[in-house]
Amino acid sequence: MLTVSAEQSVRAACGCYSNEEGVPDLAELRNIKSVTTGFKYSQSDDERPTHQYCYAHTTKSIGNSNLRVDVANFLKGKLQPIIIDEKSLSEFNITRITFEQLVDYCQFDRL
Repeated sequence: MLTVSAEQSVRAACGCYSNEEGVPDLAELRNIKSVTTGFKYSQSDDERPTHQYCYAHTTKSIGNSNLRVDVANFLKGKLQPIIIDEKSLSEFNITRITFEQLVDYCQFDRL
């Protein structure tokens, strides 16, 4: 089975990503470097993705890599936020409030 993937990121380094209506400014989130939304397609010519996902890179790093926290999935027309415990949030160095706001930065194709 062939699977085709695509991703788009919202980066904090630019300090802004508000050129699309309804997309909040990423600079408002503490300890978040970027938010990425990914799309998976069954075939390269499919108009709609079969699965969508969203994750964030935090400013906390191990070696040369920033930590990645999964935020949500969008599958079969339903938003499915990831459930995360307080210990994990602490390890990522982000607050519950920040984590819950991340889903607003995901660029899901909801049609």
